[in-house]
Amino acid sequence: MPGVFISYRRNDVAGQAGRLAERLADYFGDELVFLDVDSLSSGERFEVEIERAIAGADAVLVLIGPRWDLKRLEDEGDFVRRELAMALRLQRRLVPICVDGAPVPTAESLPAAIRELVSREATEIRHATFSRAVDQLIEDLERDMLRPAASVGPRRLVAGLERAGWPYSWFAPLVHRLRPLPAMLALLLIVGALGAVAAGALWRVAWARGQDAGRAATTVQYETEAAKQREQSLILKGRVKDKANNDLDDAAVTVTNRANGRRYTTSTAQDGQFVADLRTIGITFDAIVQLEVVKPRFRNYRDEFLFRDGLEYRSFLDSVPPGR
Repeated sequence: MPGVFISYRRNDVAGQAGRLAERLADYFGDELVFLDVDSLSSGERFEVEIERAIAGADAVLVLIGPRWDLKRLEDEGDFVRRELAMALRLQRRLVPICVDGAPVPTAESLPAAIRELVSREATEIRHATFSRAVDQLIEDLERDMLRPAASVGPRRLVAGLERAGWPYSWFAPLVHRLRPLPAMLALLLIVGALGAVAAGALWRVAWARGQDAGRAATTVQYETEAAKQREQSLILKGRVKDKANNDLDDAAVTVTNRANGRRYTTSTAQDGQFVADLRTIGITFDAIVQLEVVKPRFRNYRDEFLFRDGLEYRSFLDSVPPGR
């Protein structure tokens, strides 16, 4: 049964009544709004259906325009008079709505059967402020426990998906055909599956780039002049740069003796250079040295080499996006 019944005279405010019914139906649902032109099927008995609609209504909106015609209300057979009398008899909520400046009738100008209408709080709608006035009316009706129909949620979702465009509009027919809960579950499953596929593709791209970055250029070079004292030659000199050949400062450099597992850690200076005293970890010539360079926001690098007299090591690092 309708939640809102709209009472009006067709020769008075038919256009405003239709506009109001459309706004209310958009919010509460078509099945909760009764307007005689839209709600009655051909062949239905007008009088019986009107009375049935009022009996099932939560609120009766009475549109009063400049041609509401008080004289016609004196006729007991006048449909507007009968609608108001029935609503009062059934203790339905009556909301007088004055359209475009029409005044609220006085109690003396109304028949006794509907005189109570003037004791109800009236509202006003005008062409210039129609949307704001109807929004307030909807808020008042909803505060009095009138709730949108179950069909409204899916309908609004379908409209939102269609307005959003592709690929969201692709889901609109699915939501429209299914009941609300299955439609939402199906939509979540499809969106989740698409998200997983997209995440997997991004991960594969990142992994492939990481593999390429792992093959960053590295070089091991000998100094042109051998050190005069072999003991001093147990000092490893190096320089850390990125692939654009920029010096990297404050990079952590760890040298490990593969034979005994001992480690020496230092960091690069502003020009990217570092010096590692291999004597502290028991390195001897022709020993296998493991070197690892770490710097935040750059890809870590690790390499192994055979340490020789006067060796200078240069490591080139790839930068990576923050957060890696």
